[in-house]
Amino acid sequence: MTPFAESITRLLSVGTMIGDLLIIVFLVLLLLRSKRHERPRLHMTLDILETRALALAFLFSVAATVSSLFYSQIAGLPPCSLCWIQRALLFPQVLFLGLSWWFGSHRIVKYSSALSVVGMLVSGYHSYLQYGGSNHTLCNAFGGAVSCAQRYFLEFGYITMPIMSFTIFALLFILTFHFHKGRRATPEN
Repeated sequence: MTPFAESITRLLSVGTMIGDLLIIVFLVLLLLRSKRHERPRLHMTLDILETRALALAFLFSVAATVSSLFYSQIAGLPPCSLCWIQRALLFPQVLFLGLSWWFGSHRIVKYSSALSVVGMLVSGYHSYLQYGGSNHTLCNAFGGAVSCAQRYFLEFGYITMPIMSFTIFALLFILTFHFHKGRRATPEN
């Protein structure tokens, strides 16, 4: 990789670590949801999250899409078969989440949640392959020229491309599922 690509990778890796921390914070907030009325700050935090969840999910999906395209188009790292599947699950979410956010429609959010769950499964399997898993049947089934087990980088001892992908899918799932759940009581637009 070029020094520019290495710098971008370091920046994206820091972003992934922040995303991992956000996942933990979001999960703790959701677990404490029943204590919402006992703690005013928790109530305020959950209200802010509910009102901004769709915008955050849209921005995260755009950032992930641009990052994915950076690696293949600018850094010159060819995507493997599993990377293509993850892209197919991520790229439509930009459109789904953008339209949902722009028009205030909540109907499409559940599709984003479903794509995110499948994306987490694929990126989890991809991570398994890169950390020494031996079963390459799914990767080989698509006949990619690049091995799915090949790691282009390893940052902070755990961050690889599939870990970045897993993090974004987990963030999108939490935000869209929480948003959809929080808006379930309101009439559909």
